[in-house]
This record gives sequence, structure tokens and C-alpha cells, in this order.
Amino acid sequence: MRKLMIIILTLLLLFGGGNIYAQSKTVYRVDVVNVESKVRTVLYVLATNAEEAAQEVAQNGWKVEKVESYGKYRTTFNGNLNAINPQLRYTLSIYFEPCSYSVLIDNETLTKIKSLDSTKHYIIYGHTDSMPPKRIKDFKNNYELSIKRAEFLKNFIISVTGIPADSINIVGLGEIYPKVDNTVSGAYENRRAELYERY
Repeated sequence: MRKLMIIILTLLLLFGGGNIYAQSKTVYRVDVVNVESKVRTVLYVLATNAEEAAQEVAQNGWKVEKVESYGKYRTTFNGNLNAINPQLRYTLSIYFEPCSYSVLIDNETLTKIKSLDSTKHYIIYGHTDSMPPKRIKDFKNNYELSIKRAEFLKNFIISVTGIPADSINIVGLGEIYPKVDNTVSGAYENRRAELYERY
């Protein structure tokens, strides 16, 4: 079965260009609504056609309202998202156990967090490894798990720094930006949440 390639990104990421897995596809903007919460959002999907884009989104529990082409997109990843968008400055990462979205923060990371500039704006990207998660009521797939990880880091930062919640955005990227190969030993580095400063 073809690997799911849903990318939920800000426009800044899409404008960053580059090339992932040296593969070029069309980006489709898909307007969706969460059936349970009624929350509306926009997903950006790599697919070969609009029908495929809609099917991939629907399979992940979204109700599709509109699909439109957003253009060709190629991306390359070297483990650091400011290679894709130079307006992001990497700050720190935290790592998680399989299917987990909470972790004890070590003293070194805590020191970095406490030193964050409260006047700046930040974005957190949640990531997973490529293993399908166990069926847990809090999340249904790796995309939802990656959001939970980003939310955890955001809430922790707010709790110890007082940075306003609206100064920190979060994005769940699921498994599509692995930092290393998803081997048994390497998968740990892919189960992460990364904080970037926006400037």
C-alpha cells in the first residue's frame, strides 16, 4: 500500500521549495471539517490527482469540502526544517517513547526553555516514526500523535516561561520528515517535537 503523504504545513513551508525523497507530485489544498468537533482547517496533500488527494484525507477521518490544485512541490529534508524555510531558527528537540506524547524534560533542555525570549514567536513541529500506532483513544494515527507531541511541548513551554499561547504555533507532520532511517535503533530520533524560532 502506498505510503500516506499528507503534509499539513504553513504557507511558509510550502514556499520553501526543495525536494523529499527526490519525488515530485502535485500539492492539493483540501478544505476539510472534523466530523466530531466541527473544526474546519486546510490540509496540503501530495498526490497525483485531486481524487487521490480527497481519498487520502477522507481515510484519516476528515470530511472533504473542497479540493484545488496548489502546484508542483519538491522537498528535501536533512533533519532540520530551517533548510526548508530559512525564516525558522532551530532551537531544541525533545524525544518520546513509542506511542507516547509526554516525557520528562531533562535539566539541559529545561534551561534552554527557560531562556527563550518571550517577545519572539515560535513554531513547534511534532514528528513520529513510521510504525503504525496502537489503537489508543487519544489518537488514531501518526498524524494525530505528532500533533499531541507538539501540543505537549507547547504547553510545557507556556507553563515554565509565561510565553503567550498565541506566540507558539504547532504543526503535526506525522512520519513524513524522518531525521534518520526508521530502524529499531534510529526510530527514537524520529519520535520528536522540535521548537523553532520565527524571525
